[in-house]
Amino acid sequence: MKVIVNLFLAVLISSIIVSCAAVKTQEQIELENRINSITQPDGPVYLAHNLWYEHQQFIEAINFKSLPGKIPIGTEVMNVQINNPSPQKNIFTQYISFYLKDDDTPYHLVFINKYQRNEDEVLTIQDLLLRTFTPQTFEELTEGLKEMEIECIRRGVIMIGMSKKAVLLSWGYPPLHKTPSLDAVLWTYWKMRVSKIEVSFDENDCVIESSWYGKGGNYRDVIE
Repeated sequence: MKVIVNLFLAVLISSIIVSCAAVKTQEQIELENRINSITQPDGPVYLAHNLWYEHQQFIEAINFKSLPGKIPIGTEVMNVQINNPSPQKNIFTQYISFYLKDDDTPYHLVFINKYQRNEDEVLTIQDLLLRTFTPQTFEELTEGLKEMEIECIRRGVIMIGMSKKAVLLSWGYPPLHKTPSLDAVLWTYWKMRVSKIEVSFDENDCVIESSWYGKGGNYRDVIE
């Protein structure tokens, strides 16, 4: 009898543990809903910022600004999915596959861990998905911005006086390993693998200067 009681208690406790583990927090539910709005959408999904690439099959999430191809912000995309591992170069990491509307060519946005972490934070593939794709249209994304900012975003450039929001829409998020916080007054992007771009902001979070460093020398005030 004692054995049966102990067995019953063990089963009961296990059931309670499993049930508790299955309960999702409100934050988890909201995150899943946001991800589903991209991967299982009820309507159109768009690119949330300009995205540069050299090869459609291997687009590094670091978003090098000197690459020949560019997918403009606001481009409608289809079939956005998280996959593992990456499709090329024997890099065992995750990637996001997607298609442009009316184009049957697959694109692969590759998540490389070392560029998306620092001592305090680690970016996930889900974070990258939500930063790169959105149900919002270009007009909704740029609502409230100045005409100058909107024109720069369309061109994929930055200009003195642009807000941080406008820079994010034009160039995307700076890689986390060199820009640990968006509250920082200096953001670091990459022009190419051997050249980085530093964007400085004033106390009002507006661009005051940009410089690039690397192969070919160091150049100041390279904002267009």
